[in-house]
Amino acid sequence: MTDWYAVLVQIPIVGVFIWFSERTYKSFAQALDRRDELYEMRNAALVRAIEASTQTIARMCENIGAHDAWTHEALDDPSNTRPRNRRAGDAKSQPPPVSR
Repeated sequence: MTDWYAVLVQIPIVGVFIWFSERTYKSFAQALDRRDELYEMRNAALVRAIEASTQTIARMCENIGAHDAWTHEALDDPSNTRPRNRRAGDAKSQPPPVSR
């Protein structure tokens, strides 16, 4: 008979342990879910930032291409060019003599 008393005393203790374990697991699972949500939000923000940067770089490349095309057109037109300066110290770079 005393063996049954020992078992009857342990049943509530085991029940409390099971209840506490389930409660701890639920709390831990909720914390993991929240962590995962924050991780996904951070990743989404990073993806948006990378996409914005990529679009900005693409626009800059288009602008550079347009500028290069305009520059090549302007340089090919002789009326848009000016004579180049010669190097200093060159005999040819000296100004012509002034007639008085």
